[in-house]
Amino acid sequence: MKALIVAAGLLVGCSGVGFAQDDDGEEERARQPADAHADQLEALLKKLVGSLRAKKTEVASEALRSLVPNKEAVEAALTKEGFAALGGKVQAHAKEIFGAGPQAALEKLGITPEFRKVDVFSATTEDLKSMEAETTAAREFASGLRTCADHLKPATTFYCARLYPRGAEDDPQAGVRLQLFYMHEDRFVYLGPLWKLAAAE
Repeated sequence: MKALIVAAGLLVGCSGVGFAQDDDGEEERARQPADAHADQLEALLKKLVGSLRAKKTEVASEALRSLVPNKEAVEAALTKEGFAALGGKVQAHAKEIFGAGPQAALEKLGITPEFRKVDVFSATTEDLKSMEAETTAAREFASGLRTCADHLKPATTFYCARLYPRGAEDDPQAGVRLQLFYMHEDRFVYLGPLWKLAAAE
């Protein structure tokens, strides 16, 4: 019953602060206001690492497949000029990450069964362009994104996720941080480290 109440609070956001449930039913205060899409990505990534611990390989494979960006998703996330500059690189990077199968994808992404915590953060294109001090964009997203944020579609929300072991909340080096994610047609896709792709020859 308690879990249902917490979930309802996430959906309606009546307090303006999101709460997440870890896999032991423990409440933890989120770092930014509730965001239904952020909650969806958090649930997907928790499902992924949970299925790894339970050795449910098909569930993990399904979660990974859902993250693969198609051409339409990449086009929707980028400006016309951005797609011309980065579209091919994003798709090639996705093929490199996901093309060799689930186990290879997990290794390339750095995701392991030991991760128990997932934090998801959101920022708009404009946030990523400015990276104003003390904002979520500046604290949680790679600073390199500022160099390629002009390629992102204006007034669009993007996401990053941090996966890490229990007890490592205060260690920023623990776990792995994945970005960028983008919501396209009711599913999240992984665009990858756009600032690195932009800098690559």
